[in-house]
Amino acid sequence: MASEKSHPDEFLSYLTPVPMEAYGPLSFVLTLMGLFFVSWLFIIQSNKPKNSRITGLRRLIKELLLSLAASLFLAFASIFTLLAIGVPI
Repeated sequence: MASEKSHPDEFLSYLTPVPMEAYGPLSFVLTLMGLFFVSWLFIIQSNKPKNSRITGLRRLIKELLLSLAASLFLAFASIFTLLAIGVPI
C-alpha cells in the first residue's frame, strides 16, 4: 500500500476556543477574581479568633480551597495577559 500524501491546502486552520479580542478583558476579570480570593484569604488569616468553634481541619480545608482558587485564577490571568500583549506561548 502506498501512503497517500496530503497537500497543505487540505489542512484546516487552527481556531482558538477564545477569540483574540477577549484576551484583554478576560485577563482583567481573572485578575480581579484572583485578587478577590487572595484578599479573602488574607482577611481570614488576619482575623483568626482565639476560641473558634471551627476545628483546625475544617479551617485548613477552607484555607487550602481559597488558596487553590486564587492561584488558579491568577495563573490563567497571567497566561491571558501574556497572550493579550502578544507574547507567544
